[in-house]
Amino acid sequence: LGGTESQGYAINDAGQVTGYSYTTEGNVSAFRYDGTPGAGGAMVDLGTFGGGFTEGYAINDTGQVAGYSTTDGVRHAFRYTGTPGSVAAIASLAITTTRFAAGSEATMSRSRMASIAP
Repeated sequence: LGGTESQGYAINDAGQVTGYSYTTEGNVSAFRYDGTPGAGGAMVDLGTFGGGFTEGYAINDTGQVAGYSTTDGVRHAFRYTGTPGSVAAIASLAITTTRFAAGSEATMSRSRMASIAP
């Protein structure tokens, strides 16, 4: 996405990866990577919902990504269905903590987010 750093948080059986990447503008944006590294793969910017920070935390085997976006200091869960422009906020699952808990609670939170997708 043009920035200096990226990190993958989850990978599915098809090899798709989600996580975050810095953009050339200095924002942190969630991504989904499709393809084979070094052989024509593409990192898709999932956007920031008008804020400056999103992260993809989980990806299922159909390529749907669950994560969060920070807007006005409040975290909101989102789901990306795999269709460009399909990032949708899940307003009923606003996340107001400053960081995910460590260990099994973080894993459980990510699993719950991944199970949002039908």
